[in-house]
Amino acid sequence: MAKNAYTKFFLRTKAASGNAFLYTRRQSDGENLLLKSFVEVDIKQWSDAVSSTSKWNKFRSGEGKYLCDKLDEITATIDLVLSQPNPTKKKLEKAIVSVAQREQIQEQAALKKAQEEAQERKRAQREAEQRRKKEELEAMLRQREESFIVALDVFIDAAPARTWHGKPIGLKTIQHYKHLRRYIRDFMNKKHITDIRFDELNKSFYSEYLTFAYGEGLKLNTIGDHIKVIKTVIRDQPMRIQCMAEEFLRCEKLKEESESIALLESEIALIAKQELPTEHLQTVRNMFVLMCWTGVRHSDLEQLNYNSIQVTEDGERYFQFKANKTDKTSVVKILPEAQSILDLYNDGKEMPRVISNQKFNDALKDIMKAVYEANPESTLAGYVTKAYTADVGNGRAGRKKDIYQRWQMVSCHTARRSFATNMRLRGNDRDVICAATGHTTEASLSRYIKEDRLTRASRLK
Repeated sequence: MAKNAYTKFFLRTKAASGNAFLYTRRQSDGENLLLKSFVEVDIKQWSDAVSSTSKWNKFRSGEGKYLCDKLDEITATIDLVLSQPNPTKKKLEKAIVSVAQREQIQEQAALKKAQEEAQERKRAQREAEQRRKKEELEAMLRQREESFIVALDVFIDAAPARTWHGKPIGLKTIQHYKHLRRYIRDFMNKKHITDIRFDELNKSFYSEYLTFAYGEGLKLNTIGDHIKVIKTVIRDQPMRIQCMAEEFLRCEKLKEESESIALLESEIALIAKQELPTEHLQTVRNMFVLMCWTGVRHSDLEQLNYNSIQVTEDGERYFQFKANKTDKTSVVKILPEAQSILDLYNDGKEMPRVISNQKFNDALKDIMKAVYEANPESTLAGYVTKAYTADVGNGRAGRKKDIYQRWQMVSCHTARRSFATNMRLRGNDRDVICAATGHTTEASLSRYIKEDRLTRASRLK
């Protein structure tokens, strides 16, 4: 279809209806160029518009104004490219497209920009969410790290795998840890709190916990053990956490000398000869007497057997073993009183199984009651006043006194204390006794030796 005189653009289709692209022709360096306008028109409408001058003018000023303005701009663009050096068809088509499809290009650019902005917003939101989660995680980790309660649980759970001076943490020590945890939880329940942070471990907490613990009927030494464990947990943390609880670390440690007894040799003799109704009580009694004449701890009792006996050239017999608590070698001379117990078990070759400390003490109570009832006039009937710090009302600490008979104060550990005391009363030097008991200093041994003032005075020369 030929172009009309009213415009430089024309259709190249024989179709009478539908849509088609407009074309134009131009000369460049003697070459006749057929250029596609990339502007699509309604064939019937365009053909009618270019059929006469009046229709064209009406179309151009009316509904075809936008189209004609676009064609004029394309024409001007073509003229501009043709006026430049080396105006190739490719350059012309590119310039035509930039005008003909400007809106589409702009829409695509706007859409792309909107998509990129949407993606950027999503990325920013995603990063913000990641930061939020990271901050929440860090806050949670900080909260866990700064939580004394979490640290206490971790400390106790890890205790069986921990060592102290190269030795595993003992069961008794772990029981002390758990005892503290039980009372800390009771303290929290009473205060209606769910956590205790390290920065809350201060003098105020110290005072509040003491008031609570005294109110629960705990004695000063037990509370002192709790304070000691809390400080141990604090010192197990990183320095940053330790600094948060520095005020608590400076709080006073609590400990007072507890009243205890040492059995006289005559009292041990009464125990040794006491008739008992069961083999179980007889066995516990025999092991207790053996401990009284060797000074060993309950934890080392199972090592007192034939295999640990060493005999010197002059026939002296000794127990030699490595103490469980200190991991140091102890050498204890087998005194005649101890040998008499070994003889009951084929010179130690058939020693009985050692029961737990708790069961041992339970049986010992029955044994001591039987000894007292059989010997009501003995020194075991004597009275001992036991003074200690405890609650005297409304959580206030004060001195309290309980009165016991000597037989009521006997426990498994009394045997070790009795050995140290009786060996001292026999005239043995402290360093000799230390070698037997495994005490590293005479000062630590002194806590075991129980001499009344009259006995001490009698030794003055």
